[in-house]
Amino acid sequence: MLNPENLLSQGSGTWAWLSAQHLSESWTAEMCRPEYLSLEARLSSTTDFLRLRDLVDIVFSTESHGRERWYVDARGPRRRFGQGTAHDESSLLVSHLPEQAILVTRSWATAPAIRYWDQGIFRGDGAASEILWVLKSRNEEPIAWLQRELTSEDGLLQLKRATAGSLLPHLTKEALLNIRVRNLSKREREIANRIVLDSTREMVSSLRTKNVRRPFVLTGQTFEERISQFEEYLEVEGLFSRSDAFFVESATGNRESNLFAVRATRSAEKVDSSINLLAAQDDSAVNLKWRTWFWDDSDPESHRIFNCLS
Repeated sequence: MLNPENLLSQGSGTWAWLSAQHLSESWTAEMCRPEYLSLEARLSSTTDFLRLRDLVDIVFSTESHGRERWYVDARGPRRRFGQGTAHDESSLLVSHLPEQAILVTRSWATAPAIRYWDQGIFRGDGAASEILWVLKSRNEEPIAWLQRELTSEDGLLQLKRATAGSLLPHLTKEALLNIRVRNLSKREREIANRIVLDSTREMVSSLRTKNVRRPFVLTGQTFEERISQFEEYLEVEGLFSRSDAFFVESATGNRESNLFAVRATRSAEKVDSSINLLAAQDDSAVNLKWRTWFWDDSDPESHRIFNCLS
């Protein structure tokens, strides 16, 4: 990397005089672009910066069991369904993600992709493609704020400068760990963490909405198998928990009949028996309320899902 102290700017425009010691095999003219020289001047003007290596460690490939709920690559996170994703990544090496991490693409066309991963927000574990560097905290402290720092103007300039001169930008481990970020105060980190967490939650919510709205084909051979499959799908998407969702079906087509089948969802392996989730079904008043609700076609109540593949 060039030392700006050895660069003598003369005249106007982008001219810069270089000493002979800089003309080595590793030197490229792109390293002396004005924005990079300005960047180095800012980074060198104060010691109030930390290198990533002081804050995070690289997570090297850890075996993925192939059952992670999420898969992340350069295009972003995607929900896995069954034993794969919407796209086949079987030809790629994948690693299991820690509870929280910063993901940085190793190569890119125009700009690096930098994302924050949080298992709690995504409500499930994840796996990352080998084309991503995975960074985890060295001291178990929240690192969401680093995503905000790396996507800042100075952060992106440093990443681009680290790959200057290569036809296809390729970020090495050493270059990534040498990136410098501002040494924010505890209060500033808390604020930045909150901003990144909120934006991540919004992104995950949008992904879930898209998943629920897209066509979903039930492959079970029987009606009961399809019901179980669909209930499991809704649970995986985080639309309800096992302890507070029930299946309700009228036993007849008679709107005046109080005969109903009410059961816990088939995905509910265990429901705490100490919690009175449903009133006794042998109460005529309770059955009347189920009948009134079930056959109510008004807009506020029109949210039931039927066995339909049209």
